[in-house]
Amino acid sequence: MVIVPNVEQIAREMTGSSQIMIIISRMMKLKLVNLVRFGINNLPYALQILHKDFAAGIKVLCELEIMQSLGNAQDHFVLHSQMVDMAVALKNKRVISYYFGLAKKYGFQPGLLTYNADSLIKTLADVKNIPSNLVIYTHVGDTPVLQNYFRDSPIQFRDLRS
Repeated sequence: MVIVPNVEQIAREMTGSSQIMIIISRMMKLKLVNLVRFGINNLPYALQILHKDFAAGIKVLCELEIMQSLGNAQDHFVLHSQMVDMAVALKNKRVISYYFGLAKKYGFQPGLLTYNADSLIKTLADVKNIPSNLVIYTHVGDTPVLQNYFRDSPIQFRDLRS
């Protein structure tokens, strides 16, 4: 399991450069074939990225890390809790939708890490094309309603406490 994007590393890099420079430096680490693929995949998002769109920026950062890790036998990538919980708080479903699109495109099992499971579940109710192999990592609540949902849902839940 790999958590993407690597928020801690990005925070360190942002002290010395801009968001665009972080993306460019990460792009330069890709093999040529992956660099071309990355460029083609993200042409539709170019204006959003230049306008510092949160969802598009997260998609690009995740895709860069996923592309670098694909050759290392990784098949399970988990979206960082800060990205998931911020997307839920800001009602920005595109962050999650773009991430699910990456899972489909690259064929990995997607995961979401959250500390706000009830709000995430409400958000997912409005998200199309939820992958059938989605795993949500969270603190499973003690309320009967959440317990029943976790038990009866087709989504896999993993308790962070265990």
